[in-house]
Amino acid sequence: MEIFENKIFVVVQVFILVLHVILMLFNTYFFITEFSVEFLTQYVSTYLVIVAVNINFATILWKRSAVREFVKTNRSYLVGLHNITPKSKDRILKECKYETNFVKLHLVLTLITGAVLIPVGKEREMQFAVLLFEKYYPLYVLEALYYMSFPIVAYVSVRLAYTIMYFVSHAKFQIYMLLEFIRGIVDDYSDNDDSELLNSEAYQNVVKERLQEMVTRITMLIKLTNMGSDLAGHFIPTMALSGVLMGLGVMSFVYLGEFFGYYCYLQNFMWCITSLSTLVVYVYYGQQIEDETELIFDAIYGVRWVSFNKSNRKIILVTLVNVQNPLKLQFTDNVACNYELGMKIYRNLYSFAAVMGRMSDFTENK
Repeated sequence: MEIFENKIFVVVQVFILVLHVILMLFNTYFFITEFSVEFLTQYVSTYLVIVAVNINFATILWKRSAVREFVKTNRSYLVGLHNITPKSKDRILKECKYETNFVKLHLVLTLITGAVLIPVGKEREMQFAVLLFEKYYPLYVLEALYYMSFPIVAYVSVRLAYTIMYFVSHAKFQIYMLLEFIRGIVDDYSDNDDSELLNSEAYQNVVKERLQEMVTRITMLIKLTNMGSDLAGHFIPTMALSGVLMGLGVMSFVYLGEFFGYYCYLQNFMWCITSLSTLVVYVYYGQQIEDETELIFDAIYGVRWVSFNKSNRKIILVTLVNVQNPLKLQFTDNVACNYELGMKIYRNLYSFAAVMGRMSDFTENK
């Protein structure tokens, strides 16, 4: 994904943002001057989508340095794949391979969806860009660039999902290694008696060093999770607003499918598949960070702590208190990225679709 971080692509994004902002301002001006219900009905759908795109683009560009810094910090905190069993290493490498392939496939699907959503035929009549660049200002080059921007807009819309996926994957791999480390704290002393180990100063010193290493890793994991939550918290308000606006704009085209023809159904199908798969990335990986961190408490509790002295037992108890609740990607105090959030979004989407369907049936019967 480094290709999307170079300066040329950033300049392209800025150009697209400026172009869409200009279209939005002209569209707003025409809404005010025309003051026509027909004009409003014809262009309001694309207007909502363009507003959503502008919010999305502006947020991504504004927070680009924060994302880059987060990724850099995340990498600096990582523990390398050393001193782990071949089984765990193979598991990590396989999952990394699967997730990399998923991102590649999803990115291709996203770019194709952006290309498919380029309006054709009668759909062009709903595009304010056609009115502006062909009727009022014959700037066909800008119109062509506007349409060519659709795949890039689609990519930017899923960019945050890839960032969350990247972070959670690395955090998950760190948890795998941490769990293996915790379970192996006293494995090399399994043949010794507890009473013998309890009075061994050398053993207690070794255990103390290992417990301190464990606490250091857990502390870094908690810091990274908090950083991820803070980063997501910066994006969520604007991303949610843009998502609602884009959903309203695109949803209106669903009920115009008969007017536009069968190609419109393909466009909506592709958009729904891409949007739902992106939502699954948010929900699934947000839930994974909770599920995996729950195992840390069980692993620490299962350590052979009866052979520890008072000081080492205190470290175990304090650590257990700190990890008794699973870590979460907490957007707000009451909202976390997990299955519960996914169900809430699903219910809201279903309710909205049901209301739109009833309104459509009422209009047809009338």
